[in-house]
Amino acid sequence: MKWPEVALGKICSFVNGGTPSRKVPHYFEGDIPWITGADVSDFCVTQPREYITQEAIENSATHLLPKGTVLLVTRTGVGKVAIAPYDLCISQDLTGVLPNTSIIDPAYLGRFLYQKSPYFKSLQRGATIQGITRQVVSSLTIPLPPLSEQRRIVEVLDQADALRKKRADADAKAERILSALFYKMFGDPATNPKGWDRGKLGDVIVETQYGTSIRADTNSGGIAVLRMNNIDSLGRVDLQDLKYLTLDEKEFQKYRLELGDILFNRTNSRELVGKTGLWQGQIEAVSASYLIRVRVDRQRVLPEYIWAYMNTPYIKQVLFEKARRAIGMANINAQELRALPALIPDFSAQQLFAKKLASLNGIVKRFSNVREQIDHLFQTLLHRAFSGDLTAQWREAHMKELLVEMEERAKALGNMERVPC
Repeated sequence: MKWPEVALGKICSFVNGGTPSRKVPHYFEGDIPWITGADVSDFCVTQPREYITQEAIENSATHLLPKGTVLLVTRTGVGKVAIAPYDLCISQDLTGVLPNTSIIDPAYLGRFLYQKSPYFKSLQRGATIQGITRQVVSSLTIPLPPLSEQRRIVEVLDQADALRKKRADADAKAERILSALFYKMFGDPATNPKGWDRGKLGDVIVETQYGTSIRADTNSGGIAVLRMNNIDSLGRVDLQDLKYLTLDEKEFQKYRLELGDILFNRTNSRELVGKTGLWQGQIEAVSASYLIRVRVDRQRVLPEYIWAYMNTPYIKQVLFEKARRAIGMANINAQELRALPALIPDFSAQQLFAKKLASLNGIVKRFSNVREQIDHLFQTLLHRAFSGDLTAQWREAHMKELLVEMEERAKALGNMERVPC
């Protein structure tokens, strides 16, 4: 049975978001959740960081969307999807998608959009802030099984996703062990209870080098370029999405990454500026211009220690407070990086920390490999869900009821076609 396909623009309405004026502080002193694209993660809305007033809604482009609205990030983090868990407002990073629920189930639509995330990312455009247009979303066609089959698909995917997220939760606990190890061995950097030497990062940095600004592309024939999206908020380096460029030998040696180099994300949104990764020498690579390559005095500090220190909540808060605005983005330059406070423990303590860190990283890597396998299986399920394979047996067992639903749905779609625009 081949399902009909319909453009989203024919069966959904779309609601834009907006940001209340920051010049009116009391707009952000209300109790109405207001989220940005950064508050959407893995098909969920995380705890909102800001709440606004009714007055803020009335005097801005944001809208109050009802619980159950499909939320699609169309700017800055394009392709992330969630279902609103409660009434909330959105920034201009998001679009609220409201389907005709007599034809399409919101959760089914949400899962479909989630599966299309790579497609949306491939179409994003923009020099500083990348996004996709409303036309891209509204013209996308969606397969439309009967509502009962849509709900069956959602049920199966939800069960599989719950297992996937349990695996992710276990991984997150493993990641927290790394942070706990740092605090156990060195104490809270904010209070320095163990009395380690204090100074500036510049005291132990021997070199800072901005990355190359040469435009890279997806042609894998050149040198790999690490960009800011290759470092996540936990400081992990991800080589899944690389671009490449061609450099002569002199330029390559200038920007080349070496084992133990620290990569500092100097420009990003305010909450993400300062993401810091540690290069493990996996491949030959250089860094892009939004990263600063940092090399430290290894007679005084180990790269593993500085990496862990830069990823502590203390330093993240310092960076958040120091980040300055520049064309909608925040920036920390090399001079400001060198001026950051530093805690310099005994070298022997750093060596012991690096040894324990290597052991923990081995465990985390094994967890990561399992997670990747589970994620791959889930993506396979998503593909089968929207091609009709996933519910084929269920469909055969419920064919009589489905035929009735399909007739009713065909009438509803026909009525929509006759309504003048």
